[in-house]
Amino acid sequence: MAVTESTARVEVFQNIYSIINTNKLTGTTVLATFPEKSPTFPCYVLESASISNSSLAIDTGSRELNYDVNLFVYCDARDGMQKIDQMKDNVINSLRDSTNIATLKSANISILNIDDDGVRQDQYNDMKINSGQLTISGVLLV
Repeated sequence: MAVTESTARVEVFQNIYSIINTNKLTGTTVLATFPEKSPTFPCYVLESASISNSSLAIDTGSRELNYDVNLFVYCDARDGMQKIDQMKDNVINSLRDSTNIATLKSANISILNIDDDGVRQDQYNDMKINSGQLTISGVLLV
């Protein structure tokens, strides 16, 4: 189903979530929010899409919307920083796969950029976890 202006936020999230979840590394989980109790690692956390102001596309009469979606990846410190890199590379490769690009295109979703914010180590309660972030940006034609 093609994205409409009124469903843009939900449709972008659902389409990108579906690709990440379908292609996730074995033993990982894809979530919409970080669990408040008993988190299981490694996991991906995909935030809701942020939709920016729209403009008129002169040649088609359609509107273009810009979007950003943040994806966080988490794992136990004992898994090392390499696991975060593997998880991020898996997502990037999945989103750049020609079949998945065609799926997104059929919904009028284009990915223009994937920014990698590196890796870091955080303290969560009494444990150390490694984390990283990808920001997926693109354009919707509605």
